[in-house]
Amino acid sequence: MKTLEKEIIATLAFFNSFEKALTVEEVFENLYRQDTLSEKPTISAIQNSLESLKEKGQITSKDAKIHLKGVGTLDRSQSNQKLIDKTLRWAWIFKLCPFIDLVAVCNTLGFNAAKKGSDIDLFIVTSSGKLFTGRTFITLLTQIFGLRRHGKKIKERFCLSFLVDKSSEDVFKLANKEAVYFTYWLKNLRVMYARNSEAVEDLAASNKYWVSQYLHHPKFNTEEIKEGKNIIGKFIEFLLNGGTGEMIENRLKTWQLKRAKGKAAELQDLSGTVLSETILKFHDIDRRSEIHRRWEQTIGDL
Repeated sequence: MKTLEKEIIATLAFFNSFEKALTVEEVFENLYRQDTLSEKPTISAIQNSLESLKEKGQITSKDAKIHLKGVGTLDRSQSNQKLIDKTLRWAWIFKLCPFIDLVAVCNTLGFNAAKKGSDIDLFIVTSSGKLFTGRTFITLLTQIFGLRRHGKKIKERFCLSFLVDKSSEDVFKLANKEAVYFTYWLKNLRVMYARNSEAVEDLAASNKYWVSQYLHHPKFNTEEIKEGKNIIGKFIEFLLNGGTGEMIENRLKTWQLKRAKGKAAELQDLSGTVLSETILKFHDIDRRSEIHRRWEQTIGDL
């Protein structure tokens, strides 16, 4: 089997594990890179390889969506777009929150494969040294407006599960040995809000090297981005940028880390949890290893 055909199968195998089929354009944008020496193929070359794989009976297509033969897929694009639209509709909250530099939807919603009843997972970047202040404001505002996931209130609510400050936005360092999942996680971040274009560029630059090791096209999706911090957010930042703000940040850090570590002590699996002064990641159930195992198994079965 040719290298490009193997790369296409690896790409389809990952997304098919979420019951998602891909268009030709999505295969092109998410094409797995077998090794750093493999050339970046044209979309025409991909189309030719897809036809070859169809003739060999390894893939099939329906309504212009391609998947591996024998793998069931579902089109969740309409329900997922509803969640994207809701996030964009409430993006003004992100503009209001001080020290929130970037907000992106992630996980299965980033893959456009979130199931019915899903929450909205958010990846959040704060200003350097303001992780806990930024988290406090976005938590309070999403709670006040009935948007935050908590307890049994999950459906279509914001899950503030992954926050980093700007000094730690090179998040690929958190990838475990199953780097394929984290690569696609980064690639399919859908930025909903950014303080400015530099906030997106900095995040992309911090992770581009690693993503480009596994994918031919490492560029993020920024088509729907809302930019700018409003006057209230800027004013609060002005008030909290001095010594008083630093004292508040330190007190919030001490309290939040103590509380988070107490809850983490009750978990059986800590692989999805990171608690530090610059990173807060809360995933009680880390499915990366399971997804990677299924991906390898699918490729091995072909």
